[in-house]
This record gives sequence, C-alpha cells and structure tokens, in this order.
Amino acid sequence: LPDKAVAESRERVQAALHASGLSMPSKKVTVNLAPADLPKEGSHYDLPIALGLMAALGAIPGDMLTGYVVLGE
Repeated sequence: LPDKAVAESRERVQAALHASGLSMPSKKVTVNLAPADLPKEGSHYDLPIALGLMAALGAIPGDMLTGYVVLGE
C-alpha cells in the first residue's frame, strides 16, 4: 500500500480497536499482505487486519476465525 493508504488504514484499524475497548500494542506491529505482486487498494483489508490484531491480542479466540473469509468496506 502507498504510504498515505497505510497511514489511513492504521487510523481506521486503531479506531476499530478503540471502539471495541482495545488499544494497539505498544510494540511495533507488522502486517504481511502477501503476495506482494497482487495490487492492494482500498479499505477492504482493514477488517481482516483488525480481526487478526484482536486474535493476536487474545481479545477473540484465533481458532474462531478459521474457515472464514472477511472483507470490509
């Protein structure tokens, strides 16, 4: 994602976590949007990123997400 899109996505994901009563970890978080050769534009990656962070933080069980595809806009 271009730098501006990354910053906007970060803000939306942080807002989603805050609305859920959570906050971003104080450590650096890296999200891998592989494969790199596929274009990634828009906000539809924000929901899966937020859910992945929620699972990593232990706010939701990670195995609960198995078998689901989530896209948001």
